[in-house]
Amino acid sequence: MIWRLEHRVTRSTQQPEERILTSPATQGLSLYEAARVAGVTFSTEAVPEDRFVEANDMRFHYLDWGNPDKPDMLLLHGFAQQCHSWDFVALAFTDKFHVRALDLRGHGDSDWAPDGDYSPEAQQNDIKGVVQEIGLKDFVLMGLSMGGRNSFTYASNHPDEVRALVIVDAGPENLQSGSQNIRQFVQQDDELDSIDAFVERVIAYNPRR
Repeated sequence: MIWRLEHRVTRSTQQPEERILTSPATQGLSLYEAARVAGVTFSTEAVPEDRFVEANDMRFHYLDWGNPDKPDMLLLHGFAQQCHSWDFVALAFTDKFHVRALDLRGHGDSDWAPDGDYSPEAQQNDIKGVVQEIGLKDFVLMGLSMGGRNSFTYASNHPDEVRALVIVDAGPENLQSGSQNIRQFVQQDDELDSIDAFVERVIAYNPRR
């Protein structure tokens, strides 16, 4: 099932607004209702806070799901995604971890790279800078696809910082067919006529997600 997340970003003194999700078949479900429909188990209807941090002369956005007395967890999304890709996962873990979901450079509400550098090396420097600025120590690192590659690279370079590593839909080697599929996907038109057309394109790109 594909959901479209409508998120109203709030700042500083304002209270975060509830997130509303819609699908081609169902309208008006909140994040929490949609999570229950999807079978996600969670104990608290946590409302994440939008936060920003400066690192490497760029501003990075992340969602802080609260519960600061618990062990830290950092979530890294995949290519052409953003921190809300983890909303259901974050909900499931907020009772046991202090979850942060990061927007990597050029994604979500984080800055675009001023020099156009989106290399793995640049992303590693970003992650290191964000980890230092937030003050993460002995944390769980979880990554999806591109975020998975970033995660196991970071963990191998900083084994003393990462207490556990979770990799989703990524491996140590690139498949040529997968790389070609990504190139074809990103070369398509940026604008579509309807949300249904967007959903169809995403399903065609990766039907298993």
